[in-house]
Amino acid sequence: MLCLKILIQCRAVAAAVFGDGSRAEPVVVSGEEWFGSLANRSVDLLPSLSSHTMDRDVYNVSDDILTECWTNMMLTSVMSFLWSTRIQEDEETGFSFSVPLVYSGLVFAGVPPFGACANNLSPYFGECIRLRVCVSNVTTHLPIVERLLPRTSIVVTETPIRDFLFGLCNAVTGEAFLLSEAQMRNRGYTGEYEVGENVFSRTPIATVTRDNDPEWSDFVNWVTQALFAAEEQGIMQDNAADLPTVSVFGDQFENMFIDAVAAVGNYGEIYERNLEAISPRQSLNFINTNGSTGLLYSPPFGEVQVNGPGPSRGGILEKIASRGELRCGISVRAGFADFDQNTGNWSGLDADYCYALSASIFNSSESIAFVNLPATEERYMALVTEEVDVLTGGSLNLVNDAQFSFSQPYFYDPPTGVAWSLP
Repeated sequence: MLCLKILIQCRAVAAAVFGDGSRAEPVVVSGEEWFGSLANRSVDLLPSLSSHTMDRDVYNVSDDILTECWTNMMLTSVMSFLWSTRIQEDEETGFSFSVPLVYSGLVFAGVPPFGACANNLSPYFGECIRLRVCVSNVTTHLPIVERLLPRTSIVVTETPIRDFLFGLCNAVTGEAFLLSEAQMRNRGYTGEYEVGENVFSRTPIATVTRDNDPEWSDFVNWVTQALFAAEEQGIMQDNAADLPTVSVFGDQFENMFIDAVAAVGNYGEIYERNLEAISPRQSLNFINTNGSTGLLYSPPFGEVQVNGPGPSRGGILEKIASRGELRCGISVRAGFADFDQNTGNWSGLDADYCYALSASIFNSSESIAFVNLPATEERYMALVTEEVDVLTGGSLNLVNDAQFSFSQPYFYDPPTGVAWSLP
């Protein structure tokens, strides 16, 4: 099953930790326990079956969020690592997401002609009037479908694929890799079947860790990055030793990249072995090796109306709100951070990010104090000493990320390939 095949990523992390991909304890959990098992420390990470959304990243909304695999009545095995250090955890917490391992998206499929009726968003004429689409009410899919189709065409259920197989609807919607014809045949479906060509959402599927241990989250994230880097450099499972050793996480883990790729191969090998037959690789799931693919992408927001716990007590956000201004570290660079001596104002891409951040906190872009820092590695110390709350134009790489938290890159320097983020 697809969910179990994707668990090979967990073997990569186990290999990076122990030098042995088999040293992982599988824990079978239901969808009801999916995020809860991570929050209560029953497991150390969730494999890449979880879509990265804002609400999940910031706040653990509830234990009722089910993965697509569970809602489709597929057992999901979660790898739990025998990690020695446990950190006391708040009950209300968000999660940390790795870079996406797979990009998927919502599609429609079903018995002809109803798969096409849904795909073309045309349930109003002829036979399409009888369109009934099974949609999960415990994923991010329902709000999307409700914007696309009339309520009379929607059948809300916790198990959309199972109900489609039982004939309770003539079409179904879900992630593309779950609705491929190969997947449906594997589930025993023998009738006529068609999958629509249109993709109505972009879903970044990532590995999830708890928010309380940045070091572990960074470790998991960079194992994923190593799988990408290996493919980009033409390094495969058989020659994984060509990857560099790293000491960022200590000498104990200096072979983490080598061990990970030696255990499971590079990203291309993993995809070919596990997903190609049911969801051929295309578009966003290719490695950007020649600079022709755009790299800037925003994950979906998810259920952002949920009431979160508010700023953490004693946290940076609470301190900024109490202080009444944002302290933004900035370094002079043409087009990114220019200072006008006459007006005393900053402008540029970096400056605008600071203004946006200030506005998001205070509803005013003027509640800000710019701190001019030298364009050297020493400027990162301003974060350590809390001279600034945020630093613009940081170079995202393994060494820096092991010490600081970085936003998604907002600019890629074409000559160098360096990704600039907010550390």
